[in-house]
Amino acid sequence: MKINISSIWHKFSENGIDIKLDDPEKKRIRILNRIIFINAILALIFIIVDLSNFSYEGALISTVTFLISILLFFIIKNKLYKVAKWIILLFIILYISAICLL
Repeated sequence: MKINISSIWHKFSENGIDIKLDDPEKKRIRILNRIIFINAILALIFIIVDLSNFSYEGALISTVTFLISILLFFIIKNKLYKVAKWIILLFIILYISAICLL
């Protein structure tokens, strides 16, 4: 079974894009999907690294990051774009606060 990386990348970047949207909004959603995908991959990597170093607090933060990325994929897939934007802003504030507390 051959896995094509470009088709996976295209599938994630086209997540939740409606045909009725105008081109600038489609472009914003594609960029948002790509950032969320990269964030989820990095969170998985950091979960493994944190658990191997017995840093359970870091693993918890990385797990929350991964779960919010998955949640955002489903929210965008259901075409709730404004909700996704507000969750991202809230997540950035909470994530920076959590890292500062450690």
